[in-house]
Amino acid sequence: MDAMQNLGNRLAFYSGTPATTAVKRSGKTGVKEKPEKTEKTAEKAGTTEEREDFANLRDFTDYLRENYTTVKSGVAVISRRFLRDCLADGAKRRSLFENLEAADQMAQDAPERLPGFQSMKVTIDEEGNMTTETVSRRVGFNGEKMARRIRAARSKNDMTAIMATLQNDLSVCQDGLRDGACDEAEVAKVKAMIQAAEKRLAELSGVPEEPGDRAAFVDVII
Repeated sequence: MDAMQNLGNRLAFYSGTPATTAVKRSGKTGVKEKPEKTEKTAEKAGTTEEREDFANLRDFTDYLRENYTTVKSGVAVISRRFLRDCLADGAKRRSLFENLEAADQMAQDAPERLPGFQSMKVTIDEEGNMTTETVSRRVGFNGEKMARRIRAARSKNDMTAIMATLQNDLSVCQDGLRDGACDEAEVAKVKAMIQAAEKRLAELSGVPEEPGDRAAFVDVII
């Protein structure tokens, strides 16, 4: 089990509503936990000198920025109190190094592991507990709802509105496909629904709108 998997096992999944969803995953590790290193992490530990002597807090934070990507980029936020504790406590200092190595590995692998990955945040509190949060974008098409709207359409005007919505949905899904937020299947669903809508539009062309049709159609949309 590598460091990414060790942290990933503690991820909590939250989802929003289609068509575009922000997905947050978070994980928490304690001071005493020591994630197993991957080959890349172990290699880094072997080539990066882990200093034991620091003149002051600034010297220590400069060292962290120089050696850990998540610290340098501002992704990792570390409690000032815990940083001071690390200056005097070698065990806490080594635990911090290990957690930051794991966080760096997670940040490196996240774009490939999480479809639609957008950002990552790492927080280490005053007790040394590390919490990670990643945000990714998911895009999905609600075909069942759109099919109901098409069946409920009673005029050309109804279908014109539906076609405009579908063209927008297609654009959103194509952008999502480009960004890794959805797959070809979602795009194919929208295209198939557009074909169904075009057929229904042809059927309703020239059909006058009857009183009450608009109210019934709006009820279905809602």
